Amino acid sequence: MVNEQIIDISGPLKGEIEVPGDKSMTHRAIMLASLAEGVSTIYKPLLGEDCRRTMDIFRLLGVEIKEDDEKLVVTSPGYQSFNTPHQVLYTGNSGTTTRLLAGLLSGLGIESVLSGDVSIGKRPMDRVLRPLKSMNANIEGIEDNYTPLIIKPSVIKGINYKMEVASAQVKSAILFASLFSKEATIIKELDVSRNHTETMFRHFNIPIEAEGLSITTTPEAIRYIKPADFHVPGDISSAAFFIVAALITP
Repeated sequence: MVNEQIIDISGPLKGEIEVPGDKSMTHRAIMLASLAEGVSTIYKPLLGEDCRRTMDIFRLLGVEIKEDDEKLVVTSPGYQSFNTPHQVLYTGNSGTTTRLLAGLLSGLGIESVLSGDVSIGKRPMDRVLRPLKSMNANIEGIEDNYTPLIIKPSVIKGINYKMEVASAQVKSAILFASLFSKEATIIKELDVSRNHTETMFRHFNIPIEAEGLSITTTPEAIRYIKPADFHVPGDISSAAFFIVAALITP
């Protein structure tokens, strides 16, 4: 027999909440602030385990990142002055860190090894490795599919790439690598994916064009990057439960 319980509504739902910052935007803000020579401030970041892995890697590359109340102060020597890491760059359980840095480090031409935890080691990376290799990236994984990813210096080329799946992470890996190419890259999406990377590029003064499902980069776009302050927007998915509760409550 199924037990049923009727709960009476006691009154209207009232109050205010502040949702945590968007994780995807926090990752990208840390990466771009670290590339730009100078001081950038990131307000209301989401400082969970994944974003801390991104911070730790850029600290190893020579970037100073200080946590101050509800903001990060990023002081960078600029991408041209990054250290060559002498240890594995540990990405933990962060797929965003792993995939985006695969593109960024390939573009930088920094000899490095990206590796995460056991879970990351089981996630396929071939969808990222294929387009990066077509850009002349010197990057290899276990069975060409899994971490650790071994990256060696190379000269990145521009490509005309049709996405195999709608994936913001794959698209972003290509876009980060393309920053260092002397040629434009054109990405044609199958369907609309999140445009966090394109939005953040513009915020840090990096030119990029998007029309419909086509995205076009500027040759050597990295030369335009400038430090910037950024307020991380709240994560709408974290607010969804409260929005629904407010909608269904008289």
